Amino acid sequence: MINKKILGLIGLATRARKICFGADSVEEQIKKKKVYLVIIAEDASKRTKDKFELLGKDFQVPVIVKGEIELLSKAIRKVK
Repeated sequence: MINKKILGLIGLATRARKICFGADSVEEQIKKKKVYLVIIAEDASKRTKDKFELLGKDFQVPVIVKGEIELLSKAIRKVK
């Protein structure tokens, strides 16, 4: 489970327009070296986790696998 303070900080970063989300968008921004941290939901697919862990290693970007998709979506206010 992800800490409420962390979710609050993610929400703050979203309001400051410092968050990028979605696999294609994040991959593009990593390659442009504009990403400083990648957070992946624990319930994301294994393929997605592997892909971003490899990209993180190649571009020296820390990757954290924490929280669930639903909680992270609420934090960035992208609930479907």
